[in-house]
Amino acid sequence: MHAKYNLLKQHFEEIVSLTNEEWDFIQSHFEYKSLKKHQFLIQTGQSVDFEYWIINGLVKAYSIDDKGKEHILQFAMENYWVSDHYAFQNIKPRLF
Repeated sequence: MHAKYNLLKQHFEEIVSLTNEEWDFIQSHFEYKSLKKHQFLIQTGQSVDFEYWIINGLVKAYSIDDKGKEHILQFAMENYWVSDHYAFQNIKPRLF
């Protein structure tokens, strides 16, 4: 098991106790992904198939309007979840 999954398990176990079998099932639905600084997690037009849990660092979710102005929608720091929740829940691509 990737050591980073232990952090996710601890995060879940702050809420609920898990058996090994339950954890194995849960873990099978997660994939570890590492990004470089300034790399995009989700971009306009991309389908949103995941929600992301931040292990280390800070993620900024933002959109840019027609005038080129940036609008910050969310900051996600360590132990926070981030995604385009509307696109994820409605199975639609990211619109902005």
